[in-house]
Amino acid sequence: MQFWWFWARKLLSRVVFPVPLIIELLLLSFVLQRIMRTRRAGRIVLWVAVALLLVFSLPICSNWAYARLERQYLPLTEARIIDLLREDETATVNIAIAGSGFYLRKELANADGVLPDADLVHGLNEYFLVRLQEAGRIAHLVQRHGGRCRLLVAAFSSVSMEERHRTFAAYFSVFGIAPEDVVLIDGAYNSRREVECFGEYGRRFVLVSTAVHVPRLMGLAQRRGFDAIAAPAGYRRCRPADALGSIDFIPSAEGLYNVYVLTYELLGRLER
Repeated sequence: MQFWWFWARKLLSRVVFPVPLIIELLLLSFVLQRIMRTRRAGRIVLWVAVALLLVFSLPICSNWAYARLERQYLPLTEARIIDLLREDETATVNIAIAGSGFYLRKELANADGVLPDADLVHGLNEYFLVRLQEAGRIAHLVQRHGGRCRLLVAAFSSVSMEERHRTFAAYFSVFGIAPEDVVLIDGAYNSRREVECFGEYGRRFVLVSTAVHVPRLMGLAQRRGFDAIAAPAGYRRCRPADALGSIDFIPSAEGLYNVYVLTYELLGRLER
């Protein structure tokens, strides 16, 4: 039941994203203006749609909020990793990685239809690669300073568990991580389930995700009493939050994308 409710909310949330919302208002305006008694209301709705399109597409209207969100938590530095190891030298550091898109690039397969392990990583999308790279960096530092670690990789996909595990084991082998230290978290279809599954391996874990996504995950972890340590990666806003440029006053797809992400994260925070 929870799974179907999850997809129902996913579909319903699409109607409030910037572009769909503006299209819906334009369609409503068209219908209202076709009716004599509601023509004035139709024109008002039209101007509201145009105004929202302008506001949403101006980067200056969303850059500050976007930058503040993805800078809410500091990156996990080497000094902080050393401190964690000193707190409990015998503990295994669980490095939890939020999932993203993954599929097999079958067009790269050999004649026998089996992809070599080293080529499986070409099925990972950009967000996932950023998260895995940061997790690999952290794991490498943990081992370099004499600690032990375990990588918990959430990957909800139609690809078989065996091939997914081969993919992540091959990726992390570059960082010197043994395959047995890579654990695949299967069946976690949303952020809440991911956090709950991470917690099954210990109350304390390093939480790796895209910087703008980390605040939502940290909130979910804290509400469940987990001692999560934020490890954000992949910053889109490289400038300071209050920095302005002339291009920020020009409508663009960047502004629409910013509002889309902010809306997505805001709706996600409604999840308990």
